[in-house]
Amino acid sequence: MSILSVMNVCERHYRFNNQH
Repeated sequence: MSILSVMNVCERHYRFNNQH
């Protein structure tokens, strides 16, 4: 897994959680 991929997933999950 690439660092960029991990960051993207983390960011997406964080954003999704924040939105909720």
